[in-house]
Order: sequence, then structure tokens, then C-alpha cells
Amino acid sequence: RECHCQVILDLHKAEDISKLGAMEWLVSHIHGVDYVVVICSVGTKFKATKDKKARQLQEIEPCGDLFTGGLKHINLLLHSRGEDMSKFINVYFPYSKKTDVPATLE
Repeated sequence: RECHCQVILDLHKAEDISKLGAMEWLVSHIHGVDYVVVICSVGTKFKATKDKKARQLQEIEPCGDLFTGGLKHINLLLHSRGEDMSKFINVYFPYSKKTDVPATLE
């Protein structure tokens, strides 16, 4: 079955990201879509709650840590601008639990 979704993967957009800047690229995509799907797992919760030293290690990725930056931006939208929460969809796999959804996205 088709779900008729356009998926944008940062690993395939490195050139666009380098031209615009990682967070600017990400924010423009968050604002330019009808829905944002956040796939939650134990790793998601870890990234949302990890300490500063662990975050610094993650920032050596080619595009930086876009996932954590995306979570922070979504949290900002949900709490400071009154963004429609229905735009943001949290999903988790059968091996995950609802508690794997970061508190900022509940």
C-alpha cells in the first residue's frame, strides 16, 4: 500500500543543508509541510534527555544533530506559539512503548 507521503531524509540533502545551514533547512521543512511524523523509540527518549557532554559527541555528525534540534523546535512551536498539535504525529513501533515518546511531545 502507498501512504502518499513525501519523506525527506537529511542524508540525501547534504548539499542543500550546506547551502542553507542545518537548522534553517530543518525549520523551513517543518514549517513547509502539513504534518511532521516523529518516530519514537528508546533512542528518541535518550536523545531528548541526554546530558550536554553526550550532545557534544553527537554534534560531530555531518549535518549536526538535526533530530534533537527538530525536537527542540517542535517543542518551541507547541508551547510558545500555540501551534496546532495535530500537525505533529508521534509513532512508535510494536517493540517500543508509549513511554518512549519524549515528554516534550506528549
